[in-house]
Amino acid sequence: MRAAKDELLRWRQTSRDRQDPRALSARAADLVDAVREVPPVPPEALARIKAYVLSRRATRAGRGLPLLLRFALLSTVVLASVATAKGTIMLWHQHVAARAAASAPARSRPAATRVHPRASVPAEPPAIIQELAPLTEPAAELPPTVVVAPPRPRRIALLAPPPRAAGNTAPATEAQLLAGALARLRQAHDPTGAVALLDQYARRFPHGVLESEALSARLEAVIQLDDRPAALRLLDGRHAFAGRLGAQQLLTRAELRASAGRYADALTDFDRLLAVAATTTSTDGERALYGRAVCLGHLGQDDRARADLTTYQRRFPDGKHAAEVARLLQGTTPSARP
Repeated sequence: MRAAKDELLRWRQTSRDRQDPRALSARAADLVDAVREVPPVPPEALARIKAYVLSRRATRAGRGLPLLLRFALLSTVVLASVATAKGTIMLWHQHVAARAAASAPARSRPAATRVHPRASVPAEPPAIIQELAPLTEPAAELPPTVVVAPPRPRRIALLAPPPRAAGNTAPATEAQLLAGALARLRQAHDPTGAVALLDQYARRFPHGVLESEALSARLEAVIQLDDRPAALRLLDGRHAFAGRLGAQQLLTRAELRASAGRYADALTDFDRLLAVAATTTSTDGERALYGRAVCLGHLGQDDRARADLTTYQRRFPDGKHAAEVARLLQGTTPSARP
């Protein structure tokens, strides 16, 4: 105890030397003095406290169970609850859910098996539908609280859409009218329908870009109708025949004039055609050379006619008129019609 008092004095002396009454050493000395002032507990009080604690412990031990035994009981209850819940779910799937699926109304089945009233239903579904039928039944694993609504069937239009009104259709273009006329003429073999479309073309496009093509189509249609005078009237008043189509139209007019007995007019057209070197090397040149020879023969110009026939035989030995040309060159007057 003496050493303790000396130690306290030294702590306080250190705080005075530092001129800090709140130094750590001074505060420690004050705490030690405060502890010393607490009176000790009398032995009688300690005996009473001990007796009280022992009596309370005995009472609590009599009331409860050991901690380990409590934990074991709690674990047993939890495991039993889990096993009971699992067994209940299994019984539900095996009996209640299966019975509910079997007694479900027909409208709860998937809408994929429905057929539109207007569609034809076969007497027996195809094999692929029979194989997929079990997959369309309601799943037995779903609890009754889950309700899956079948999708609403989409109506399929089995009838063709109504045709548009005539006033709502877009007007045909120049190219569409001409293409329709050619289709009627060459695919449907309907020259009358082609002429009707070409008349519509002429009313809507009197000076169209495809005017020359439309004239050639009309000539072809009229000739198929075996109306050569009408075809000749289409070409008689023309003076310009430009391009490839123009050459063909000029050749058609020359042949039509020759077939009508207008050999002088036809000879003029044949001369125009044969003056172009490119034309004489084609099928048009073959026709023009033979036609001019025939016209010269009818006009009494036999020397020129024989010269054209000789040229034809040399340039077109396998031509369409090769046999007739050979007969004419043997001395017969070339009076055949082109």
